[in-house]
Amino acid sequence: MTLTSLPRECIKDIFEAIYDDYKALYSCLLVNRLFCKIIVPILWRNTWYFGYNEHIINSLSRTYFSCLSDESKEIIKNHNIDISPPTQQSPLFNYTEYCQYIFFQQIRCMSRNFNRSHTELLQEEFIKLFLTKCTKIVHLDFFYYPRGIENISLNSSLSHLCELHCDTITSSEIFFELSKTCHKIQRLYISTCDDDIEGLATLIKVQHGLQFIYLRSDDSQGVSHERIGEALTIQANTLIHVRFSGQICIPYNSFYSFINLERLELELFEEIDARISDAAYFPKLKVLEIKYNKLTPFDIYTNLIGKTEGTLVRIYWNYINTPPTTLSLRIYIQTIINNCPNLEFVTIWYQDSIIDDLKQLLKSSLKLKGLKIVFYCTSDIDKLFNLLADMAPLSLTILCFDDINYYHKSLLSIKNLDKLLEMWIDRPPLLLYIWSQLRHNLDLLKIMNNYLFDDVLNDFDHLYSLDNVEEVRKSWEIEIPYGCI
Repeated sequence: MTLTSLPRECIKDIFEAIYDDYKALYSCLLVNRLFCKIIVPILWRNTWYFGYNEHIINSLSRTYFSCLSDESKEIIKNHNIDISPPTQQSPLFNYTEYCQYIFFQQIRCMSRNFNRSHTELLQEEFIKLFLTKCTKIVHLDFFYYPRGIENISLNSSLSHLCELHCDTITSSEIFFELSKTCHKIQRLYISTCDDDIEGLATLIKVQHGLQFIYLRSDDSQGVSHERIGEALTIQANTLIHVRFSGQICIPYNSFYSFINLERLELELFEEIDARISDAAYFPKLKVLEIKYNKLTPFDIYTNLIGKTEGTLVRIYWNYINTPPTTLSLRIYIQTIINNCPNLEFVTIWYQDSIIDDLKQLLKSSLKLKGLKIVFYCTSDIDKLFNLLADMAPLSLTILCFDDINYYHKSLLSIKNLDKLLEMWIDRPPLLLYIWSQLRHNLDLLKIMNNYLFDDVLNDFDHLYSLDNVEEVRKSWEIEIPYGCI
């Protein structure tokens, strides 16, 4: 049986399965009329996936221009703006109706591409086109205030909206307008949350299944947004992923209500109040990620971990103050041992005095897949490497060593890394990442390449953040379904 002989529904399912392989889809586009009708809506669902180079922007602009209403074309023509469509004939498809991902910044680029002196006029006409002619918008991104949007009557296409990117610079009235139609938003990104605007709070309140919220606030005054906090409290039953950047810009009593939270990410430039670990309770928390938080006392996070209910899978720090004392580090490790039976990835600060605690952790963490170790004081690193080779569970296949130490000589050396990998030969292949003064050493690269060739290593690199490793991200990703996209 050939692909062309399959039922239409089966052919559509096949092409949907490779929706992100644009080259393969395009190669099938001209096979026959049926393939064309199925593939065109998939290709034009998110045209910005093609990229943003000049050729692509130029081509998209002219194609979308051909989809504009006669009224809009006349307005553009009256301003002496020349946009030649790709053909003088009417387009074979109404490409706009297939678009589900709308990015105002890219629309602005598209408008500027033709006439910089009339960018705002072109932008307004293109925005009008998308917001009135698209039949099902699932992703809308306007992180800056777009001229003319307040004059557009938003149609039912936005009733399908699942993901919104915005900021509090936008008029409150726009959010009030969105709240009349958009009730299914699952992911909300507020890239600048420096104002407690009522319209945005109203939009949050009327959602029926908000699962993710990103709040970024750089307001140095540390103001808490009461309205937005209250709105998020209403959504507490469905919120499972929260990310704060800059500062926690909602009242703490709102933060405490997120009892169904599964993932918490913090990238903060202010000290967290001790109340966060005294009163907050996250019994379902799976992931705790500290991207940056230099000011918050280490013990606050230890207390927070201790108040979870055995669900934590990943505890990852990109950067944070080192533990103030050996005792605080030992309490941190023991808290993990006692409260995290399902642990798959953890960040540890190492010194010789915690070797027995680390041994207990390796014995108790039977599901451990990854370990990030930060060296922050002089230690016997060979002792640590012997422990890892002897006692780490076979599931451990990700090691990250952070050895950028400004007060002591580097602990990592070609010799001890070579010795570790020699001991690792009979274990599953390792993903090894280091951040060290060795990162420019050519002799180390030669040795690592040999281990890569011998399948002792699956990968080796010099990296500060494991967020940059796609394979690692996939291995530790916690499934948080969003449903309708």
